[in-house]
Amino acid sequence: MSNADATITFPVTRTIDIGVNLVEDRLVLVAHTQGHGRRLVLLTRRMLRVLLAHVTQVLETTGTVARTPGEHRVEVLQMEHQGALTAVQAQDPGQAGTAAAGEAAPEEEPASAFLAVEIKVRASATHLLVGFIGLPLGGTPAAGVGAAAEPACAMTLDRGDTHRVLALLHDKAKLAAWNLEAPSAWMQATTVDASPSRPAN
Repeated sequence: MSNADATITFPVTRTIDIGVNLVEDRLVLVAHTQGHGRRLVLLTRRMLRVLLAHVTQVLETTGTVARTPGEHRVEVLQMEHQGALTAVQAQDPGQAGTAAAGEAAPEEEPASAFLAVEIKVRASATHLLVGFIGLPLGGTPAAGVGAAAEPACAMTLDRGDTHRVLALLHDKAKLAAWNLEAPSAWMQATTVDASPSRPAN
């Protein structure tokens, strides 16, 4: 993000779910936010491609990988990626279910929905912030003809969660039959067993 981008205030996401709307041909990110209820962010194929490219580029240029000789970076990233996916598959599924139930209380309230039009990515020493700016859609208080784009939500992820969210997004794109190639060689032939909700902070 630029300095100007850093001043944007996003609703903070606590957990996320990711699904597919086959009728509208969109990926749907359900953000359970702190203080703003549920927020649905609809991703087009183009915006998903932008998201995958941005996040992949940050992973390839930060952390231990940035200090790894170029000829070994793919191997290091592949091990890091596989390690992150293995870690989530080894978690107690009951624990994940409890976390999901804890975040589900506000879901009886209508969710605000946004069509993602811009993605902001910012990296710190230990985390990645991914912010979504979107156009409000019908059924939300701010929706209407000519409604301006606004910050929909942001998720703060450590490197492990970033790898898992990347893999989950790529798997959902396969389910949607979008025929997107993995953005980098180190992501190929990897899948993630999704838990009901993903931590986003």
